[in-house]
Amino acid sequence: MNKLHKLEKKLERCLNSGAKRIRFIYLFKTENNMYKIGVAANPHKRLKGVQTGCPTLVEHVYSLKTFRALNVEAIIHEVFNKNRVIGEWFKFSSSEVQNVIGEIQRRVV
Repeated sequence: MNKLHKLEKKLERCLNSGAKRIRFIYLFKTENNMYKIGVAANPHKRLKGVQTGCPTLVEHVYSLKTFRALNVEAIIHEVFNKNRVIGEWFKFSSSEVQNVIGEIQRRVV
């Protein structure tokens, strides 16, 4: 059983324990093509908070509302770990961004 599969199983058990809260998984982008993958109840409010601490413009790229947001976020972070710069910040090419969005959509279904 690989690391990602173990993580999926662990998170699924957590979800089934009643920790179901609807949130958004979001993707934000800075002017220097750094991307933040995170979870928030209100992604636009979260964007304002991220912008406050960021010296460059941050824009909303994508968000999807789901009760699986925390689960999907953890999986997406693991799947794209090779692109991680620090914490929830990643470096992606334009084509990789489409792959991230596709992977989020696939994991939510």
